[in-house]
Order: sequence, then C-alpha cells, then structure tokens
Amino acid sequence: MLPQIDDESEAVLARAAEALRGADVPGWIEVANRAKAKAASLVRHSWPVRGQGATGEFLVSHRVLRALVRRNLLELPALDVDEVDLELDGERLVAATVAIVVRYGTAIPSLAAQVRARTAGVLTDALGPLAPPADRISIDAVDVTRGDPRLG
Repeated sequence: MLPQIDDESEAVLARAAEALRGADVPGWIEVANRAKAKAASLVRHSWPVRGQGATGEFLVSHRVLRALVRRNLLELPALDVDEVDLELDGERLVAATVAIVVRYGTAIPSLAAQVRARTAGVLTDALGPLAPPADRISIDAVDVTRGDPRLG
C-alpha cells in the first residue's frame, strides 16, 4: 500500500514536476531512448506450444513447460538441471532434451531413465495427447561433480 500524501506535499510535488517539465536538460532524449531500448531488451520472448485438454486445444508458453519440467526434476536427489530444450514444429512440441549435472558415483543410466519418465509425465500432464512420446525425450549428462551438483 502506498503512503498517503497530504495536500501540502502534493502541492510541492506538483510544483517540482512542473519545473522539471520546463527544464532544458541536455541529452535527456538520448537517455530516454537508451532507457527504452534497455527495457525492451529485457522482454523475454516465448513461443506458444499447443496442448489438448478435455475442453479442446489450448496454447501454453514454452517457458512454462521448461519451468514445470525443471521444478519436477529438482525433486530427484543427486542431480541439477542444466537446461531443458524443447524442439517445436510450429506450435507442436515434437521432442525435448534435458541436460543434467550429476553427482559422482551416481548410476547415470538409471537416473536418466527416471528423468525421461518424469519429463514425459510432466509434458503429458501439461499438453495431454499432444505431448511427444518418451522416446523423443533425450537426456544428456553434461557434467559430473563431487558433492551436491546444485552447489555448482
């Protein structure tokens, strides 16, 4: 909640705003343009992914799907998720690749099978029958580390 401004403070702010509007500040246009360009560069683009539910087809952001997969996989011990890459054909998700970092001594084939199954489950829950089959989900162990892989 914003603090309340009394009448006297509001009058002071109005006078200050009016004075600033009339001030000749060299370079303000360049500063404003740089600020707008920076703000525009912060926008994160997202691609729509088609899903199908009980009431019909819908679109969901690829960023949402990546976050759902990551969150689910972080429930597994001994791994960190390096990247979730989704391959689209138009709006259709056709494949996924999950890059993981694992703790030294972890049985990578069995962990990869768990990661694949969980990823397929998340995508099926989110997209319904339009999710890619499990055999189109690749798991890459991109690093092995001693100790907790989430600690870098």
